[in-house]
Amino acid sequence: MTIKSKSKNNFDLCGNGKKGILMVHFGTVKMETRKKTLDSLNMNIAARFQEFQVREAYTSRMIIKKIYKKEEIRKNTPKEALRMMAQDGFTYVIVQASHVINGLEGEYLKGEVGYFKDEFQEIKMGEPLLTLPEDYIQIADVFKKEFENIEGAVVLVGHGTMHHSNSAYGMLQTVFNMREMENFYVGTIEGYPALDEVISQLKKNSVKKVTLVPF
Repeated sequence: MTIKSKSKNNFDLCGNGKKGILMVHFGTVKMETRKKTLDSLNMNIAARFQEFQVREAYTSRMIIKKIYKKEEIRKNTPKEALRMMAQDGFTYVIVQASHVINGLEGEYLKGEVGYFKDEFQEIKMGEPLLTLPEDYIQIADVFKKEFENIEGAVVLVGHGTMHHSNSAYGMLQTVFNMREMENFYVGTIEGYPALDEVISQLKKNSVKKVTLVPF
């Protein structure tokens, strides 16, 4: 039994056993946001890969506690979800996180998945959104098309991290610039560039109108 970390979107598993996809999210305490984003993503995956049963886990213990306190809904951690999948007879499992970058959350997740390496015939992990160079190009093309008629600047706001993976945001900015998307700026909440750096660039370029986009 091995854990395999493959290229993005590798959902190929051999065998006729019980197959499952565990969608892993950082999580959010806002119910409406959850419905529009994480729940919607889960449903899209379930619709596309109908031969799999889709389950869900949150990595943020703080968010899990807040949701339970507010809504009395208990979200599972990855370990809890995988333990339940093993008990329910799953033999082939794919763990796919909705993380944007290869940060600390992803490293912790790999450790939790490794704990169950002997519980399934095969278990695989997908990669975060920004992993391969072509991922950045595809994302840039999506934003360029989505905001092609926008007036002013578009500021993408990522979470950010003190982990070295924060450099992914800088790479995305570089891709924007190379694809002549000069009105796109990438900032972060807890990393670099922070709000002050982004505002400084906006002022330097005499930007008067800004569209904020959660990223």
